[in-house]
Amino acid sequence: MDAAELVRAFAVRADELSRHVGTAMADQTGGDDLWALHRAVVQRRAPRIWQLPDGVHYHVHGIGCRMTTAFPERAVIDVDLGPRPGSLIFDPWRVEMFADSMGHEHLSRETLVSALRNLAGEGTVALIDPRWNRYAVES
Repeated sequence: MDAAELVRAFAVRADELSRHVGTAMADQTGGDDLWALHRAVVQRRAPRIWQLPDGVHYHVHGIGCRMTTAFPERAVIDVDLGPRPGSLIFDPWRVEMFADSMGHEHLSRETLVSALRNLAGEGTVALIDPRWNRYAVES
């Protein structure tokens, strides 16, 4: 899997997991997305760290959420929440963390940044902050 495929896999997995966690926690949050979960955690209506019945684990932090799929895969997806529901923000470091969790060969930071810039040019991801290499996908 090359860098572009890895970023695409990250984006797809981020979308899937954010929807899954949001929907699974809807009874406690009153919504079906990570934004509702984040609000519920801040308001102490939902746990900050939790494992869903299917083994997916989440940890709400700062302005984001780290999600880990169930054993045996254990893929790690960490995103910040964007300014509007559905916007998941990430950077090359988070893609590296995902790649490591999946046992993917190490790619240089420059390779990932280049792939992200190309994918932003194609419209696959949106460049949010070029100074910090922050990108977004819409879930």
